[in-house]
Amino acid sequence: MEININSIMVCTWGWECTRPAFYKVIDMKNGFVTLRELKKQQLTYEAFAGTSGSGTEIPTEEFIEDEKSFRKKIKYTESDNTPYVQLSTYEYVYVWDGQPEQFDYRNI
Repeated sequence: MEININSIMVCTWGWECTRPAFYKVIDMKNGFVTLRELKKQQLTYEAFAGTSGSGTEIPTEEFIEDEKSFRKKIKYTESDNTPYVQLSTYEYVYVWDGQPEQFDYRNI
């Protein structure tokens, strides 16, 4: 999938819990994108023992108020030339395919 202005991108990572974060591309210039984080809507939820649970989420069209936009370089995977943005050593953002994203968490 190609990155364009208004593309929604997603990052999912975690060890004890997995939570997706959604970003909207608000600008593109010279191989860089400007992203801003979006609020999420929970579609499904299943509680487990105590404070654990899992479900699915999708992005809304609303930005998170306190989060500012940020600019990152567009990179491409070696295997199939898929565009992505690296946020940190463990966070990679890809174009969202439109399907609900899984989340889970466990408070120990």
